[in-house]
Amino acid sequence: MHGRKSSGWIALIYVLIGGLVGSLLGHFLAPLWPPLGHSYFELGTPAGPWTLNLGVFGLDLGIWLDLNLGGIIGLLGGLWWFQRRKA
Repeated sequence: MHGRKSSGWIALIYVLIGGLVGSLLGHFLAPLWPPLGHSYFELGTPAGPWTLNLGVFGLDLGIWLDLNLGGIIGLLGGLWWFQRRKA
């Protein structure tokens, strides 16, 4: 039972790493093939909905998701990589 719980976290890590690498490659290779860098899915705002302003310093907390074609391919590649590692 313990292996199943940790397996989900490991799968999430593989998918996040794959998405990050794919997104970076998409941004860098977009001049060669523009569809790689085009944003296909956007969720949230980078500024963040929670702001703490104390005068001396401030803190913005938020989360956003901006997927390009490279990121989508990377997410799928991370999932494939996890499945292959499991077998």
